[in-house]
Amino acid sequence: MAAPKTASARRRAPTRRRVKPIWEVIDEIMAKVPEEELRKLPTDGAKNVEHYLYGAPKKP
Repeated sequence: MAAPKTASARRRAPTRRRVKPIWEVIDEIMAKVPEEELRKLPTDGAKNVEHYLYGAPKKP
């Protein structure tokens, strides 16, 4: 006699979902940011990342 199926045995196998590449996720998020907010971002962010993250003095 077969054992009764448990709730976990009745669950369906997981379906495969397409996982979006990170750049597509970023594109979707950035599309929602208003242009005036983007203009407020610093233009020297890569050069002065320590300043913006940790408050270190800005590099010349």
